[in-house]
Amino acid sequence: MALVLPAVYRFAVADVPHEPWRNGGGFTRTLAVGTSAGAVTGMVTDAGADASSWRWRVSLATIARDGPFSCFPGVDRLSLLVGGTALDLIEANDQHSLHIGLYQSARYDGNTERVARVTGAPLQCLNVMTMRGQCQARLKVVAQPTKAQGECILLVLKGSFNVADGTGRDKEPLLPDHALCARAQAQLHIVPQTPDSLLALVEFTAV
Repeated sequence: MALVLPAVYRFAVADVPHEPWRNGGGFTRTLAVGTSAGAVTGMVTDAGADASSWRWRVSLATIARDGPFSCFPGVDRLSLLVGGTALDLIEANDQHSLHIGLYQSARYDGNTERVARVTGAPLQCLNVMTMRGQCQARLKVVAQPTKAQGECILLVLKGSFNVADGTGRDKEPLLPDHALCARAQAQLHIVPQTPDSLLALVEFTAV
């Protein structure tokens, strides 16, 4: 993990330790955590140890097969499918399901028990969790030049990007399967470098 611009950290996803699921259905890499003190931490291995210690959490899950999807009471969730074909999240009573296609996202309540049905396994899913009443998240897939300000995380899905500070002068390349984690004071200019470049941007605001 390296500090590349003021208040900004860049790291490779492959360098983040993976945490196997207890049911053996996949594993998760915790990319970044926003703590109650406002700090942003990349490459954390024990982010879920104390639910009161974080306001938001972003992870990348590899889902190998159908199975239970974790329940997190008091947490709002966002999921973006970044690898595979499709993910269906089915409520335990089978009365409602969410269908997420490649590069599509869904917002849902972490209180509800769900079962995951996978198509094109293994899937990769970018998962965003926010503590209800403390923080809200906005997630979008970026293919054009854009700006971001404050706490956020970027994950390159395809191609490459240049990320510059608020002045637009100091630039840092961001390559496929690399992430960038920014603290609250950061101001970023994000510019794709190839026609097929695609990036996931998650921005956080306090409630």
